[in-house]
Amino acid sequence: MIEKAINTLMENDAGIGALAGNRIYPVILPQNATQPCITYQRDGSERSSTFNSGQIDFVGATFQIDAWGESYSAARTLGDAIRSALMNYSGTVASVAINNIRMIADLDQYEDEPKLYRHSMSFIVWHTET
Repeated sequence: MIEKAINTLMENDAGIGALAGNRIYPVILPQNATQPCITYQRDGSERSSTFNSGQIDFVGATFQIDAWGESYSAARTLGDAIRSALMNYSGTVASVAINNIRMIADLDQYEDEPKLYRHSMSFIVWHTET
């Protein structure tokens, strides 16, 4: 599953670990979560099929990954670590063959509730589905 592979990539990165430890959450930021931390979610997928078999075998999954922090600097620093860990990655993680990861957009925000800064990034993850 591609979500597990993305989580594993972030969990195993030393730069992310030094800043966020294991505070990586799917979809929802837990209430009172220790900062800085990360949330991620898959926004959708684009599937390609081969001409020979008609089987779906190549997928471009779009992810939103958010770096959260109590300061703008903390959110941006964690965002930089996430980008460094994921950008242009290729390899096999959690039994998923990732062909390439590319960042397609990013945005800085402040959330009134829970009073945190957020560096939001969109990535497309091209992988082979088995």
